[in-house]
Formats: sequence, C-alpha cells, structure tokens
Amino acid sequence: MQIKMRYTEPFYFPGNKTGCLLIHGFTGSPGEMRPLGEYLHAQGLTVQGIRLSGHGTTWEDMLKTGWSNWFSEVTEAYTRLASSCNDVFVIGLSMGGALALNLAEEVTVKGGIVSICAPIYLGERKAYLAPFLHYFIPYTEKKVGKKNFEAYWYEKYPTKSVAELVKGIYKVAKNLRKIECPTLIIQSKLDKTVQPRSAQYIYDNISSKDKKLYWLEKSGHVATLDIEREQVFSWIYEFIVDKGRR
Repeated sequence: MQIKMRYTEPFYFPGNKTGCLLIHGFTGSPGEMRPLGEYLHAQGLTVQGIRLSGHGTTWEDMLKTGWSNWFSEVTEAYTRLASSCNDVFVIGLSMGGALALNLAEEVTVKGGIVSICAPIYLGERKAYLAPFLHYFIPYTEKKVGKKNFEAYWYEKYPTKSVAELVKGIYKVAKNLRKIECPTLIIQSKLDKTVQPRSAQYIYDNISSKDKKLYWLEKSGHVATLDIEREQVFSWIYEFIVDKGRR
C-alpha cells in the first residue's frame, strides 16, 4: 500500500521562479512523471505533478469523469502555478501531452509546452469505436508487459473513458494551428500505444515557429520511465533553460 500511495499521489517541489506542470497519461498516475519531476527540481525548478480525476484509484472511478474535467484540472493547475512563477512549462506524457497541447490552444502559455508520446493516431484502431461500444462493452483488458514499480496504472481500459480520450484527441488535432508558444515534441519510435507518426503531425500542424521534434530509438510508450529516460530529461531541461527567463 505504501508503494502504491507514493506513485498515485500528486506532488509539489518548490524551487525558483520557473515552474513545471507535469501531467500523466490515460489510466496512469503521477508516478509516471515523478522521476522527471525530481530531476527538474534537482536543477532548482519548481515542479507540480497533478493527478487527473478518476486516476490512481480504481478504473471504475474513471467513469465519473472525462476530457472536460481533465482539461479544467490542467487549466486550474496552470493558472495557480503561473501566479507564482515567471514562466511555466507544461509537460505531458501521452494523454497528458494532448492536454498540454489543448491548453496551448486555449491560453497563452508563458513558457512553453512539452509533448511526450502524445496521441493523434492511436495504435489500437478499435479505440475509435469506443463512442459506440461503451454501451455494450464496459471495459477491455490492457495488454501490458512487466509491471513498472515506479508507476501505478489500471489494468483495464474503461470503454466510456476511451471514448472521452478519442473525443479529446479530435479536439486537439482540429485546433493545432492555434499553438504559437515554444513547443518540444518527443516521440518513441517503438511506441505501440500511439502511432509514432502522431509526433510529425503535431510538428507539421502547430503554428509555432519555435519548435523541436526529437525521436527516441529504444523506448516504448512511457518514455519517462524507459531506458532512454535520462535523454528525455536532458532534452526537456535544455528546452526550459533555452526558453525560460528565470
């Protein structure tokens, strides 16, 4: 229970006037982002890792929430952090990356955004049927390999929640041109959850002139916990140093 609590709880590490808002992925938990948060805090930055509603508890709780709730939670967390920091960098993994993109479509982010393995094209094509299937199929079993003890995630995909994810992805994809802030995109070539071409689509369709796309050769979907995590952390910190005012 203590291990689970560590990886499901949100975290806040106070530091200097550069803030980092960390957003975990779909059915995941703040533990996916905690090692990155600890690394950034060690560099002196202020770091907040939020837990999206319906996550880090039981998969049934996800049925009570959806994209609009998650987006509101990201917006509120960003607003709070921005009130005490000169710059805020919004960093998201998977659905968290899509939420970071959605935020930049709606507000002027005073810093930049980092999208890690964010979905535009999902690896499982049947996910696009979720808006219809959720009436008949409450969940599907998640195909997972060895459990990573640095994170906690559900072993079921609630079909209704997948429908919410699909709805959010459509919204993000439709409005990418609105993004003008500095943007860093990181994508794993071996990602099976998200089609890697998603990253190129994001890069090609945002309006920002200040953008970078980096590819990981050996990692899977949860790049913040995988074999190339140190490279991911380094790229993100370099981006923050380059764009921040501190």
